[in-house]
Amino acid sequence: MGVFGGGPGERLRGRLVGSADGVLVLEHNGRRDYVNVEKVVAAWEL
Repeated sequence: MGVFGGGPGERLRGRLVGSADGVLVLEHNGRRDYVNVEKVVAAWEL
C-alpha cells in the first residue's frame, strides 16, 4: 500500500504486480493503478 497526500481519500492500495520503465502497477479489488516513480526508496509486505 502506498500513501500519497494526507487524507484517506488520497491513498493507493494494492499488490505490486509489475514494474517497467519507472512505472509501478498496483492491483486492488480488480482495479489496476499505474504509478510513475523516479525512484523507489522503500517497500514492504503487509
